[in-house]
Amino acid sequence: SFLRPLRYIPKVRIAVSLTVVLMLWFYALLTGMSPSIVRAVIFCTIIEICHLSQRRVNLLNSCSIASFIILLFDPLLIGHIGFQLSFLSVMGIALWQHQIPRNWLLAILTITVICSLVTFPLVAHYFGTLPLYGLLTNPIATILAYPIVILSMLWWLLSLISLPATWLLHIVTFFTHLLITLVRFVSNLPFSTIGYSPSIAIVLLWYALLFLLYLILKRKKRLYS
Repeated sequence: SFLRPLRYIPKVRIAVSLTVVLMLWFYALLTGMSPSIVRAVIFCTIIEICHLSQRRVNLLNSCSIASFIILLFDPLLIGHIGFQLSFLSVMGIALWQHQIPRNWLLAILTITVICSLVTFPLVAHYFGTLPLYGLLTNPIATILAYPIVILSMLWWLLSLISLPATWLLHIVTFFTHLLITLVRFVSNLPFSTIGYSPSIAIVLLWYALLFLLYLILKRKKRLYS
């Protein structure tokens, strides 16, 4: 984050965290407060609280607390596909975070693979289709989404203080059209999806195998560390 260096200044740390949290909740309101967005914003708010209290951030605990808070207000969301997929994605990243490299490009690729592995059985179960090119296109889509989100927030901040920022909207529009073009191109490719609808037993077996692999790698790391 471009605000990270300011976190090391004690008198500025609170203002930085407050700014980040307010920007995130504004973004959530702007996008309609969908379960996946709310989960992510609560998750990031908890992380900011950990930064303020100078405590170690535990992604798994933070994700669990965020999900508990959401379900406390609306228990029926546990059956919402968006909630389930977002929860699984973060849980997967939290469990496999030690496998993510420091290089930002490799990190995006690794995170994309992790999210795909933990979500594709549920996507196939609900929708009866399996995207074949997701591992190739998702990293590109993620990279394109970065300038869209960051520049949109920057435009909002500049508009609050009445500074001209129309040029930012042109850049955001360019990246948005680029992202939409990529999605349409991939969706029109032959064999972009295949029909597959696994039973809930197969889905649970897949997650059991993933968790078993996680335990094996964790045990192996302890033996060689």
